Amino acid sequence: MPRQTPQCSSQGGLLDKNLAHTTAVVARAISAARSLCAYEAGAISPGKDCGYENVIVKAIAGVPISQEGKTSTCAHSDLMGNLIMECCDLWSNESVEYHGEFGGTTVQCWSETLAYDCSMMNVALKTGKAKDLRDILVLSDKYRDPQGYVLAYDNAYKVGEAIAKDGNDNYLRAKNAAIECCNIVEEGVNSGKLRLTRFETSALAKVKADLEALTDDADKFLSDNLTKFKQEVAVFRPENYGL
Repeated sequence: MPRQTPQCSSQGGLLDKNLAHTTAVVARAISAARSLCAYEAGAISPGKDCGYENVIVKAIAGVPISQEGKTSTCAHSDLMGNLIMECCDLWSNESVEYHGEFGGTTVQCWSETLAYDCSMMNVALKTGKAKDLRDILVLSDKYRDPQGYVLAYDNAYKVGEAIAKDGNDNYLRAKNAAIECCNIVEEGVNSGKLRLTRFETSALAKVKADLEALTDDADKFLSDNLTKFKQEVAVFRPENYGL
């Protein structure tokens, strides 16, 4: 199944410092290159709803994707709950703790909310307003956070192009995706449309410097990191990963 990106990277609000959101979106870009492997191996089912990198994967492969956002706040919070609905084929509300609400059980209440969303999207398709709805959803979140900025469909497409540039090299396409992600965030900041805290700006500079220092040789990268992991992780067994 496609590689999932931890939802915790989008939680905590704009000022949370457990994990920089610039670092998180670079991880999402890298995971798109990895999730793509599932479809290259023959997967046909929609991508997992909490895999926000699905937007990038769809830009490359045109595959159907499931997403979750504003209707899954019962399970988690993020800063792009509208935007991530932009090009989904299935819409999910993920999981919910079971108990009673004024309108019924939690399952009943959140299923009703989900149904309203799906009805709205279906009507937008039938009335020829799908692109208008898409753009409203995107613009409501695009400049709120670097993650939403990169995953907006226009920028997600650019990350997809970076992945496809070296499409036969799993390492390079992941590296390309990460570097393009950094470039996109910088472009947003320089345009004045995307604002970052000093914490986020420092994190972006560090991750970009780390990426630019990486080799372009996949075999050398693998060898260096295998040595490192063997030293630092006692239970690491390369053979378990076909390495």
